[in-house]
Amino acid sequence: SASLEGTPLVGGTFTVEHEGFDFPNGIGWAPDGALVVAESGTGRLHRRETGGWVVWTEIPSGAPDGFAFASDGRCFVCCFDVGQVMVVESGGSISDVIPLGEGSM
Repeated sequence: SASLEGTPLVGGTFTVEHEGFDFPNGIGWAPDGALVVAESGTGRLHRRETGGWVVWTEIPSGAPDGFAFASDGRCFVCCFDVGQVMVVESGGSISDVIPLGEGSM
């Protein structure tokens, strides 16, 4: 595949932040401004910290897909394949699982 590194964009250029994620399937920004990527292939959510990428949390069942942050820093992660929403605290621990039922998403 061709690299997009250096491709001109309106107001800047494209920069590759990381290569090698296993099916990245969600991207967003935490309330503190950190870039977060959901990696469906491994069940991990990664944060871009100073110095590089770190695993922020690992989802115990299901493939993380889309996610949204609440103003208090909690993250609600959709796991479509198991019909659950995982609630992740700002420190990365999973505090709740909201079952919606298989096939509900």
